[in-house]
Amino acid sequence: MVFESISIYLFISILFISFFAAFIQSSAKDDYAKILFVLGLAITLYMFGYLEEITATLQKSKLFWHQFQYIGIPFISALWLTMALMYTDHFYKQFKIKLILIYAIPVCTFVLFFTNDFHHLYYHSIVLSTMDEYVTLMKIPGPAYVVQSIHSGIMILVALFVLIYTFIKRHDHDGEKILYMIFASGFACFGLSIDYVVPTKHNIDFMVLSLPISMIFVILAVLRNDFLEVKTKARELVFEDSSEGILLLSGKNRILDYNTALFSILESDNILLSKKNLSDVIPSSHQLSELLESPRAELWEREADDGIHYYEIFTTQIPQKNYSAAGTIKTFRDVTEIYLRTNRLKKQATTDDLSGLLNRRAFIHSCQSLMNTVAAPDQKFFLLMLDIDFFKQINDTYGHAAGDYVIRQFGKQVQQSFRTSDPLGRLGGEEFGVFMKATGIDVVLTKAESFREILASTEIDFENNIFAVTVSIGIAEVTKYDHINDMISKADRALYYSKHNGRNQVSIYDELQ
Repeated sequence: MVFESISIYLFISILFISFFAAFIQSSAKDDYAKILFVLGLAITLYMFGYLEEITATLQKSKLFWHQFQYIGIPFISALWLTMALMYTDHFYKQFKIKLILIYAIPVCTFVLFFTNDFHHLYYHSIVLSTMDEYVTLMKIPGPAYVVQSIHSGIMILVALFVLIYTFIKRHDHDGEKILYMIFASGFACFGLSIDYVVPTKHNIDFMVLSLPISMIFVILAVLRNDFLEVKTKARELVFEDSSEGILLLSGKNRILDYNTALFSILESDNILLSKKNLSDVIPSSHQLSELLESPRAELWEREADDGIHYYEIFTTQIPQKNYSAAGTIKTFRDVTEIYLRTNRLKKQATTDDLSGLLNRRAFIHSCQSLMNTVAAPDQKFFLLMLDIDFFKQINDTYGHAAGDYVIRQFGKQVQQSFRTSDPLGRLGGEEFGVFMKATGIDVVLTKAESFREILASTEIDFENNIFAVTVSIGIAEVTKYDHINDMISKADRALYYSKHNGRNQVSIYDELQ
């Protein structure tokens, strides 16, 4: 009756865990899902082999199915610890060392067991035993069996310790989910302990009986946790084989996953991604931290060895059944080429090619925008109109190439003499404009006179022809409520006054009245 009940229990468990392993395999492709699948497969092979062993009547059949179990048995505890480490984000640090410590003995056990007939290190002997009219195998363990048993116990205990430590450390909702994994590991420890405590004359493997209960808690943890539910949906959307950088965050801004493209992008910016809280990986002082908090599309400007790169960061919400966000996908798209091309086109549309300053249309637009953005009604603006003296004479004497050269040099001097925040433009021919925000006319007049003096004292060397140019300047004060075109007319009148009173001078519109 005991073995009949065990057989039914194992048969149902095999179906249940096989279905779960198949579900995992079809639902997700990340490392965590692969470990769950292999663990489920190893446990299924173990249970199926044990079921066939206890129901077989011939010694040869029993020995065969006992060997069959060892396709999975050596690796179950190792896979269990791997699952726990991945679940708590402790697996990938010092990856190779952990891999050797966890899997070296299971691999040796696998080899020693299937070669036991040559050395009897795993079992000294295997004999038949009878219990309630059922024939079972009585195994006399050897040193390799003891080593594997100790290793299995250590693996399960370490897994339990890691889970408990992580649960104590986390006081959020994610920490509560780890309780399922703690219960799962607890039942595995329970089954392993009974195998050591209960006398071997019963010949019942309690470990295999405890594993289905443990797997129930594992399944509950998986279904309640974001590792499969969120990551699967994310991968179905954009994750696999994407050339864009992708970051998967939980609802509590914990990093669940990221692709190789993003790791490379951030690594070059001295940010090493890992599956931790976002704030632990990217400091709040970093520009990227603020951009990732925004639900809107943002532009990230990143300095690199080969120049500045521009990335658009897009946010995609991953919905749950109750329409709340289960997590978010942050997509990093390199738009450097597009951004630079757009800027080039914008510059071509707004810049005068010869002088390098704003063209007339862009200059007027910049002046009006600057006036509209200033809140203070008493803020003062000043418009300076500049005209190169005797420019036609330069063209007639030295040629139009010389005139173009003078325009270029004049544009450079304007950029050096005035603030880059002030709109600077070429309005046509030899006429230029400067729009200044200042506290008073005295500041503007000093700036204009300084520019005039620098220009007059600067020699221009064009094809061994050395000459100097001067400039006439007209200034008009602008209020927030004036239209820029009206102010250009006033500044033009002041400029006209400078021209007709000897040139190479500065005139102020308000002083002409």
